[in-house]
Amino acid sequence: MIGRRSLLMGALSVPLLGAAAGESPLRIGVLSDLTGPLAQQGKRQLLGAQHRAGSGGHGHGGGVELMPADAAETPEDAVFGLLEQGVHGLILLSSAKSIVDAANASCTPALTTGKAEGPYVFQAGPSPGQVAQAMMQALKTGGVSKAGVMSLGDPPPDLADAALNRGITLTGAESFDATATDLTSVAATLIEGAPEAIVVAAPPPFDGYAARDARAAGFTGPIMFPPSAVNPGFHGVAGPGADGSKAVAPWAASAAEPPADLPNATVIRRFKEGFTPANGAPGASESMAADAVALLQLAFLGHRDRKQAKAQLDQMCCVGVCGVYNPQLGDDALTVLTSADGAWG
Repeated sequence: MIGRRSLLMGALSVPLLGAAAGESPLRIGVLSDLTGPLAQQGKRQLLGAQHRAGSGGHGHGGGVELMPADAAETPEDAVFGLLEQGVHGLILLSSAKSIVDAANASCTPALTTGKAEGPYVFQAGPSPGQVAQAMMQALKTGGVSKAGVMSLGDPPPDLADAALNRGITLTGAESFDATATDLTSVAATLIEGAPEAIVVAAPPPFDGYAARDARAAGFTGPIMFPPSAVNPGFHGVAGPGADGSKAVAPWAASAAEPPADLPNATVIRRFKEGFTPANGAPGASESMAADAVALLQLAFLGHRDRKQAKAQLDQMCCVGVCGVYNPQLGDDALTVLTSADGAWG
């Protein structure tokens, strides 16, 4: 017996032909957490994608129809629902591995802000490995030799690899689940290992909880965050204890003006000028989601053939909000931001 989903994926792997590209909008399914504890980030990510899709295309194809779906509870059902509607491509803003597997199995080009794995899934924004290496390098440069990890769920393996590569000893790792709202006891247990710094591996709002409660537990050293911490709600949750915290992120997430010689400085300014009036200043997650739309627009420029789009993404060269993709971001796309007076700069 052939299962319904196996049959569906086989059918959807056939390139869509018939209508001319100019007569057919590019249909992009967007999987993000729109409800539940991760909705704060999911909704902001969707805003970034919607702004980029509605900005007229900037010469990259235009005619984009975004089809959002909530990945909070049953991500696999959400992605198959979009495939049934005949989307040309996917943007995966959820961390669920099942949606990555579904995109690959159905031969549907997808951009993810998580970890890109498989032939049809590509990276939007920096990869988790790049982020981990940049975080550990920033700590090493600051003189840190021992660090502890606070993470939502299991600590990312990229962090351990990056620490080893940079000669940093991990003194311990404490995890918590998505029901947590007070991480003081988690931080206190971690501090018992005498880390010189704390690395947080958690999305909003848990990053803010971690900063707030690590200080409440008595930790006075540096706290390092991934790009997702550079979001409008972070400082409201973290409070004044966030001052001095650091995050690695694309320049687009900084409150400061990008350096004039940055290759994507103009793209950053245009994105911020268009996005901010209606949505507030963009953070890293919104910038990555906007790039995911742009990359799919370029990949499908002049056609609606999934396999041709995959080939385009394999050799993509694009100046995005987060940096230059060739075909993925270079390590120099990340900078180290410092929290001061309620802003990242």
